[in-house]
Amino acid sequence: IVQYRSQRISGANACEPITLALTPVGGHHVSNHTYTNALLGGLSAAELEHLQLEPAELPHGRSLERYERASKHAYFPSRGVISVLAPAGGRSSVEIGMVGREGVTALTAIMGAERAPYDAVVQIAGAGWSAPMATVREALDANAPFRRRILDYAQAFYTQVSVTAAINAAKKLDERLARWLLVARDRADGDELPPTHEYIPQMLGVRRAGVTIALQTLEQRGAVKGRRGAISILDREGLALHAQGAYTPADESMRGRAVALRRLAEWAFG
Repeated sequence: IVQYRSQRISGANACEPITLALTPVGGHHVSNHTYTNALLGGLSAAELEHLQLEPAELPHGRSLERYERASKHAYFPSRGVISVLAPAGGRSSVEIGMVGREGVTALTAIMGAERAPYDAVVQIAGAGWSAPMATVREALDANAPFRRRILDYAQAFYTQVSVTAAINAAKKLDERLARWLLVARDRADGDELPPTHEYIPQMLGVRRAGVTIALQTLEQRGAVKGRRGAISILDREGLALHAQGAYTPADESMRGRAVALRRLAEWAFG
């Protein structure tokens, strides 16, 4: 296991990339990694150092929060998509929200909760930063700008959760699938999404056969193309129209920040 010591972190505002020079402890090699996250951008080097950030790989399927367990770290993604899953009885669960580079995991723990009310699992692989929960809570108490960002994001995230609940109850499956693909696309790095039929049904809380039929409906309209292990979005505007209002202004607002950060990441990595 390689441990890293941070050196210089930069980023003047919420939509600037954060560059962190990482030096392996006990080694001499220095590598520069530029990541973007809306909640970290604009914090000073001292503020970021206080958070004790560590680079975190986020492979598909990694569990970042577990229901009814204490969350020891908060994760600030720079790439990838994290699904927030609520228990739905027995061993089943359903997705209630997504987290990308616009946000952070473990919001309830950051606010002081001792146990997580849901699971958080990496849906689309990526990377980002982790920080000990204690230091994030300290920053929330001591740093007014950081606290304002966290509270603003919490409002946006829980609006997303409530909208998801309403849509799951009121909309047809193909409309729900269209919205789900749009929200995932907003946080991903391209028009090709890796989710397969194995876990889209879990995200939507439906049977696999229903997702197959809904996907075929979207394909017939030329909005998407499904193939083994991936779904390609061909017509984003058409997909939004097909969602019939399920893709809401709240989703569009979150998309604006996510898209701006994705373009910055493309510039930084490119």
